[in-house]
Amino acid sequence: MKLKILGVCGGGGVILHPAKGKLLGNIEPRAIYHTPGKAFWKANFGEIPLYKTLEEARKEEFKPNVIMGHPDCGSGSVLSYSRAKKLSTIEFNDSFITFHSAVTEYKPKFFLFENLTALFKNYPKERFKKLFKKYNLIMYSVPMDRFHNSQVHRKRLVVVGIRKDLSYTREDFKLPKMKNFKVKTSKTLIAGTENMGLEMGHYVEPLDQLITIYGGCKITLREIKTVWTTTLKHKSRYTAEGRKYTIAPGVYKNLPNKPPATARKQNRQFNHKGEMMSPRELARIQGVPDTFVLPINPNTVKRDLNKARVCITKCPPYEVGAWFYQCLRNLSPLIPNN
Repeated sequence: MKLKILGVCGGGGVILHPAKGKLLGNIEPRAIYHTPGKAFWKANFGEIPLYKTLEEARKEEFKPNVIMGHPDCGSGSVLSYSRAKKLSTIEFNDSFITFHSAVTEYKPKFFLFENLTALFKNYPKERFKKLFKKYNLIMYSVPMDRFHNSQVHRKRLVVVGIRKDLSYTREDFKLPKMKNFKVKTSKTLIAGTENMGLEMGHYVEPLDQLITIYGGCKITLREIKTVWTTTLKHKSRYTAEGRKYTIAPGVYKNLPNKPPATARKQNRQFNHKGEMMSPRELARIQGVPDTFVLPINPNTVKRDLNKARVCITKCPPYEVGAWFYQCLRNLSPLIPNN
């Protein structure tokens, strides 16, 4: 079987990049991943099409036999819960609807669906299974070191769908062996990035830049770095003052000799030197190779930095897509073409 892969809610393409040679295109309805002239997408995928809607993709006559994507998981996120004090359902989420509609319409032999493990807390697992009733589902709810990524605290839901007319099983999509895998420290992972520049997606924010480190508290990056390297030298969380909470939410520092914390899109995450983490440093933590381009224009640095951080962190680690693609490659000679 010749692999013909379609990304559906594949974000900026991190999960799709390992399968670039077999990629037909990506349907991405979320505006957050789009840049003027599709510059970000084209930097990594050239003329492989990026669509905004399923309707737009229908104009092509391709017939994918694999779909890969990670629909929006905000409904099950900690941030969503902290704001609404309850987990919202994914049922009416546009990206989830697009993913389900594409699977229903194209009837691929296999699909990869990635999301937060909290998905089933407010959306019954049995209802999810009924939506994909023509597929046997393999579900993994595991930390990302099981895919050989060093974010041991990043736990995700990974679902593989196998069309029921095929006789493949969990054994064909088993997780990588852990025997020879060694978790890397955050310092090791970002080693060498200090010698990179904008062309590699690395940018050290000016220390006189003022940011809101937590609600109502504005401070310069120089002051933050001083705190990280003195008072909180051996701490990973930032202390809040004059608030009901004692730890600033969403603010952390990666300790040099510890595994990296979960990479997030917010600009309040710092490396072991006390500096705001660059998109390239976050990419290293996410397992994304340096060959994956993070285009940052000197004239639009702030906008491009935000887009790059979103592209890199709102996706599964690179190793998840690479694992799935390798499983497919192992199976492809055995799968009938019809």
